[in-house]
Amino acid sequence: MALGETAGAEYLPSNYRFEIEKTIRQIKRRGSKKIALQFPEGIIHLSTVISDIIRCSTEVESVTILSDVVYGACCIDDISSHLIGCDLLVHYGHSCLFEVPKCLVGVVYVFVEVSIDYAHCVDVALKHIDCSNLSVLGTIQYSSVVRGVRKGIEEARTKLLGSAEGEGVPPTEVKIPRVMPLSVGEVLGCTSPKVQTENVLFIAEGRFHLESVMIQNPTRKYYRYCPATKTLKTEQHDYARFLSIRKERQAASRAAKSYTVIFGTLGRQGGMLILQRVLASLVERGAPHTTVYLSEIDNETIASIDKDSAVIEIACPRIAIDWGSTFTLPIITPFEYFTMIQGIEEYPMDYYKKEGRAQPWQMLR
Repeated sequence: MALGETAGAEYLPSNYRFEIEKTIRQIKRRGSKKIALQFPEGIIHLSTVISDIIRCSTEVESVTILSDVVYGACCIDDISSHLIGCDLLVHYGHSCLFEVPKCLVGVVYVFVEVSIDYAHCVDVALKHIDCSNLSVLGTIQYSSVVRGVRKGIEEARTKLLGSAEGEGVPPTEVKIPRVMPLSVGEVLGCTSPKVQTENVLFIAEGRFHLESVMIQNPTRKYYRYCPATKTLKTEQHDYARFLSIRKERQAASRAAKSYTVIFGTLGRQGGMLILQRVLASLVERGAPHTTVYLSEIDNETIASIDKDSAVIEIACPRIAIDWGSTFTLPIITPFEYFTMIQGIEEYPMDYYKKEGRAQPWQMLR
C-alpha cells in the first residue's frame, strides 16, 4: 500500500475512481454517524469493501448498503435513507441531477470515473470515422476518456495536416456537445444534447444511453466504442418505426375515456411539478383520472387498470419508449401527453434539460 493511501483501497479496481479519501473527509467534516451507500448493479459487488473501508477509517456508528435497484441518477434514494435514520447518503455511479439542498439527508455523489488507455480508441476512430466532422459523447463514467479521445484525435490530425500526406485533408475540430445541467459530453437515457456534426462517436459499454442521442438526433451517423471489449461498432436506430409506434400510442391515449396517472416513487424518478401540471391539465379538460404512486411499473399492474383507460407515467420515460408496446393499455410520457392535441413531429430527449424555453414535461422546470 502506497504512503497516504487509504487502508483497504487496494481491494478496489485501480482504474475505478471511487474517491474514497474525499468520502472520508466529507464524513468527518459533517460529523456524520449513520451512512447509506447506494450503488448501481454493475458495481454493487464492491459495496462491502467500501463499507468496510469507511467503518475502519471513520467513527461512524453504522453503514447501510441500500438494496433497491438503481437504474440511474434519478434513483437517488435520500427518502429511504432518511426513513431508516441515516444522516448521509453516498451515491455511486451517476452525476448530480436532483438538487442536493432539497434532499432529506446530506448527499455525496461519486461519479466512479473509469480510466482506460484510450489510444486504441483514437487509432480506430481515425481509421474508420470521418473525424473532420465529429462529436464525442459518453456516459459519466467515461467523461475524462471523452475529453482525452477528442484531444488525441485533434493532435493526430493536426500532425497529419503538417505533413506531406495531409494535403487536402480538411481541418479538425472535434466537438463535445453539452445540455445543461449535465456535464460536458454526458448523456442520460432520457436527456441528451443536440449534435451539430455529421458523425458521433459514443463511448460506453451498452446502447441504452446512446439510444437517447439517436432519438434526439435521428439523422446522424453513430459509432460506439466499447472500452471493455475495445471494439468499434456502427449503430443504427429505426427512428421512423419508433416514431410510428409512439404516435399510435399517443392516438390511443387521446381516445381513452379516462386516465391513470402513475407517479414513480423509485428514488426521485417522479417529478412533483410535472404531476401538478398533468393533473391541472386533466381537470381543465374534464377528463376522469386517478393518481397512483408506484415504485415499479409492470404488466400485472397495468393489466389491473380499467381497459378504457390510458396511462400517463411520470417516472422514467424510457419505460413507455422502450416497453410501452408490450403493455395491454396505452402508456405515454408527459411529453406525449402535453403534445397529444398537435401530435408528435419530432421527439426530444430533454426530460432533465434546464436551458432554453421551459416545457411542461421537463423535470427541473
